[in-house]
Amino acid sequence: MNLLGLELDLSISLDQAHLNKAEQYKKAGFTAAECCLPTYYHDPIDLGILKPYIKTAYDAIRNSGLRIASWHIPFGRYWDISSPDQSIRLPAIEAHLALFQMLEPLDGTNLVVHPSFEPIPENERSEHISACQESLKDLSAMAKSCGKRLALENLPRTCLGRTSQEMALLTRDGVLCDICMDTTHLFYEAPEDFLERCGRWVINTHLSDYLIGQDECHWVPGTGSLRWLAIFERLIALSYAGTYNFEVFHAAPLEILTGLKNALNKVG
Repeated sequence: MNLLGLELDLSISLDQAHLNKAEQYKKAGFTAAECCLPTYYHDPIDLGILKPYIKTAYDAIRNSGLRIASWHIPFGRYWDISSPDQSIRLPAIEAHLALFQMLEPLDGTNLVVHPSFEPIPENERSEHISACQESLKDLSAMAKSCGKRLALENLPRTCLGRTSQEMALLTRDGVLCDICMDTTHLFYEAPEDFLERCGRWVINTHLSDYLIGQDECHWVPGTGSLRWLAIFERLIALSYAGTYNFEVFHAAPLEILTGLKNALNKVG
């Protein structure tokens, strides 16, 4: 879609509840999608559930005319790659690796992974960071062997990756893996400031608006506090080559596009 005088590749995150809207996004001008795999926050890992869902979701998105650009890997207590408890961390790594192998023959290069679950007490944070870094070594190598790229998502609250400084630490300045920037998870700095530090390693985005002080808004662009022109100008200046992927689940396609266009035209 032509925005700011450039053809930008717009993408939409599609989860279980919104797969049936894929065609609507295609007709509205979106060209790609991120396929969000089911998440069970506190349930044990069951790869048997995921295998049939992957086929269903893959077919639904491809049949709509959208291409799959990325996959959002499940997250939760038993998927926690930062857990200092090896009885959780090691099976989590094995599950990630098995899932990567399932996705290997399918479209979608970027694999979006959460660095942790929560809550994480402050006095245990460094231990979680070290465990996460160990996990990322293995996961990045396996993603690469499957022809994929690992994109670590910044997270809010007590989760790991809540600032650009911590994301740089977790990824060892982009050496261990790349980054997915989630704008509504940035409580401590503006997205354009996050990009100043980490933009070189950002290969994926979760774009949505939020009101400062609110949690997990995932709003239409222009309905919150973010400065969308500054965000897009910074991504363009970085020669960002990924999709402009929107993680806005409860809005119509044209509502997202209209909000974005209005927000990009807003001065100040």
